[in-house]
Amino acid sequence: MPGSTAVALGLRGGHISETGPKVCTGVLAFLTAGLAIPYLFYPRYQMTSIFGYKGEVSALAVHCLSVIGAEAMAIIALLLYGLRTQSKAVREAMLVIYAIQMPFMIFAQVQRAFLTWEEAMLGPLPVNMVQIALAVGGVVMGRM
Repeated sequence: MPGSTAVALGLRGGHISETGPKVCTGVLAFLTAGLAIPYLFYPRYQMTSIFGYKGEVSALAVHCLSVIGAEAMAIIALLLYGLRTQSKAVREAMLVIYAIQMPFMIFAQVQRAFLTWEEAMLGPLPVNMVQIALAVGGVVMGRM
């Protein structure tokens, strides 16, 4: 049935104030899952292959990445709820909270740097900037 996914998500025929925040919430859930799942299930691979860490990966590093991935699962669940809820206020609150936490993420990546600035600009920082733009954009569109 054409458009059934759009209808199920409430995106079909809606005003930008309805569809925009839902699209932003869904994309944020997808991006967060794309980052969190490998951290949770493949932390050692993330350290050596993705981050380019040379040497033995400590149990503490594996633990920390796994905890980051596990914590993100709650964020993904909330975003998915925000995608499905009919309450604009709930969706907006989730997007605002997501936007508020991103500067702290950037602070951690810059002040507690594992990567050089150039390496961070090739990976995590642009992703964080997109996440902030989606969260703020979703709030702004919801108020149109």
